[in-house]
Amino acid sequence: MTDFVGFTHVEHFVLEEADADNVPLWELAATLTHDGTQDERIAAVPRLADALMSLARHGLVEVRTLPASPPDPNEAVLIPLDRLAEVVRDVDNWLWRDELTSLIVVVVTDAGGAWL
Repeated sequence: MTDFVGFTHVEHFVLEEADADNVPLWELAATLTHDGTQDERIAAVPRLADALMSLARHGLVEVRTLPASPPDPNEAVLIPLDRLAEVVRDVDNWLWRDELTSLIVVVVTDAGGAWL
């Protein structure tokens, strides 16, 4: 974290929103676009993915897979950094689906919490 200087607008948004713990990606996209259309949410994915990658590289957030029903934070599995780009750049992971078997969620780390 020694090379971390400041936040972009979207990084700050993600960090603040993820402070609620286990925030689904689809919820971040919906909130950033003010419950915009699916096209607006899709358009926001590259910015959100870049922000998540940056925050995760600096150890400020973790991205995990969480069983959707019932959601049990104790069963969350960390997505390693070497796979993270693939996961967060997949638009489908950012969109609400009627049938969810798992959720991709964001969690603020202790280091990230110090920035709030």
